[in-house]
Amino acid sequence: MISHQILNALQNFVILFAELSLLFISIDMLVGFLNARYANTIKAFNLNYSSYLKAIVLGAITPFCSCSTIPFFQALLRNGVHLSVSFAYLLSSPLLNPIILAMLLISFGITLTMAYTIFVVVAVFLLSLALKNCNSTLLLKGEFFQKESAMSCCWAKSTNAPSPIKILKTQNCYTQSQDLKISFKSTLNASLKQYKKLLPYLVVGVFIGVLIHDFIPQGNLESLLQNFHYFGIILAALVGILLYIRIETIIPIGLGFINAGVPLGVIMSFLIAGGGCSLPELILLKSMFKLHLLFIFVAMVLAIAIGIGFLVVLLGL
Repeated sequence: MISHQILNALQNFVILFAELSLLFISIDMLVGFLNARYANTIKAFNLNYSSYLKAIVLGAITPFCSCSTIPFFQALLRNGVHLSVSFAYLLSSPLLNPIILAMLLISFGITLTMAYTIFVVVAVFLLSLALKNCNSTLLLKGEFFQKESAMSCCWAKSTNAPSPIKILKTQNCYTQSQDLKISFKSTLNASLKQYKKLLPYLVVGVFIGVLIHDFIPQGNLESLLQNFHYFGIILAALVGILLYIRIETIIPIGLGFINAGVPLGVIMSFLIAGGGCSLPELILLKSMFKLHLLFIFVAMVLAIAIGIGFLVVLLGL
């Protein structure tokens, strides 16, 4: 039994590590290419209210879990999108993707799905907007403000030719003219260079995620969460944020909790916290965030999770 569990955990580690590695490299290349080839693609995310809504919609149409969201989030930051707008994507992508919404609709009905969607959109908009006037240099690690990172994000060729370089208004990002020929090899090398910096965090994060996913019995969580009533909503969020819950398992876990007698408000709080944040994700974000920004992110996810839990109670669902 134990040997089978270990083999299954190793298999999950390899699959998840390969999946996240491919996402980091391919998405970093894609966003950098779009920024270099079509300058207005990234500049469209300027600092106004519509940009936050664009980021939320972008998050809603990318069916990523909390860890899988990070490659695109990192690429947005390195290509000059403001931290607060990037945060709108980071928060919305794992919580508003079509897989979760469809499964919520099928499993819990239209009322809960609509309440959930409206609450998350409003909460993400307001929480990310709160970061609008924050100084990014105090919240992000130095690599996002280095010329080397900016150059690699736009895939400008490092030659000695005196071709002019235009500095975009969005920070950190340099690009040559629209006619710049983008080399696949140079884009790949730039992405691999960034990937190598992230690799230790990725290995540790995936390892912890697999341990949590394969070795924590669901029955223990059910017995813990079903006996605390309203305080259980807060406790569920605190427990969920330490776990790693894949998108495809969120609703089945929720249905299992319902069958075990766990209140729906507690279940929603647990699933939002577990889906919106996880210990492996925090380890990956530590490669980009300073410690206080990491705490801000955790507080935001907890606020959304606890808020939706109490909303379910108030609506009598």
